Amino acid sequence: ITTNGLAYYADNSNPDHSNIVLGITLGAVSAGDSASIVTLGELSGLFGLTPNAPIYLSNNGVLTQVAPVTGFIQQLGTAIVSDRMLVNIQPIIQQV
Repeated sequence: ITTNGLAYYADNSNPDHSNIVLGITLGAVSAGDSASIVTLGELSGLFGLTPNAPIYLSNNGVLTQVAPVTGFIQQLGTAIVSDRMLVNIQPIIQQV
């Protein structure tokens, strides 16, 4: 997400982050460093993905292939193979 020109890791447990995810960084980023963000398209350099399965936002910007059971659900893309995904951010599903 972005605020005042700065990027922050989104968190699916924070309702203020729903529907404002910008994209996925190309790696971990420390505070104050520049970040490269993929908003749509292929992202490589990942590991352990299950091909053809969705990838969701979890806590503190973590990606998961298990749909969260708390917070909002937001699919960020789909695994292509075990180390690549197609970033295609979808609208959230609000948990009850």
